[in-house]
Amino acid sequence: MKSIVIIDDENVVVEAIGAMVRRAGLDYQIIGTATDGVDGLRVVMDTRPDVVITDIRMPGIDGLSLIERTIEELPMSVFIVISGYREFEYAQKALKLGVMDFIEKPIDTQSVVTALIRAEEVLDLRRKVHRVRHVDAVRQQERTDAQNGAVGEVLRYIHANYAQDLGLDELSKLVDMTPAYLSDLFKRNTGTSYVKYLTAVRMNNACRMLLQGERASTVAEKVGYRDYNYFCKVFKKNVGVTPSEYRDGKT
Repeated sequence: MKSIVIIDDENVVVEAIGAMVRRAGLDYQIIGTATDGVDGLRVVMDTRPDVVITDIRMPGIDGLSLIERTIEELPMSVFIVISGYREFEYAQKALKLGVMDFIEKPIDTQSVVTALIRAEEVLDLRRKVHRVRHVDAVRQQERTDAQNGAVGEVLRYIHANYAQDLGLDELSKLVDMTPAYLSDLFKRNTGTSYVKYLTAVRMNNACRMLLQGERASTVAEKVGYRDYNYFCKVFKKNVGVTPSEYRDGKT
């Protein structure tokens, strides 16, 4: 059952609309009423109804101002305006605010019923769209979590096995992805390529071993370089000095 708040500065109008809703047997429940804009604003914010039926001209806060203050807070709600004023400026502003329908005074049952049936259709559509978006958001978050988990697994594997001959093919099999997709995902998550990241890990460990006094040739093999000359070239490019100079403190 959908909920309604009715706001009009004439109590007889509020009671009449309520009676029309009940007699029509619509799937609606009136959960609040008010006879001025200030009280109406409080009732709407407290009850958060599915449908707000409000007069345009009321003391305190007019109907359009009330809608302006509540429509962002209640994006799923439907707003219906009742008024005996047909000036273009009111209709134009109401439409810009997202008012769904107008009920003209003097009010009759048919106009109220027609507006509420349409409101029910709009509410159902909005809820369906909201559910779809929610499901999509959940699925996207699950994909993101899975991707972050895959990158995390690859990073742990690199740090544990940096001395081995690690290739993107091997790592992609580890997380059940294509090499191209993993390469793109890795760069988006770390800000660098897989090759540069692996090289940085190797160089950091090489620096640590050299400071512990190990020979440069031994360090080269321990961090995954079988070609000592190539290791020296890569080390100097990344660190700025040769391995021997770094070990001896000549930086």
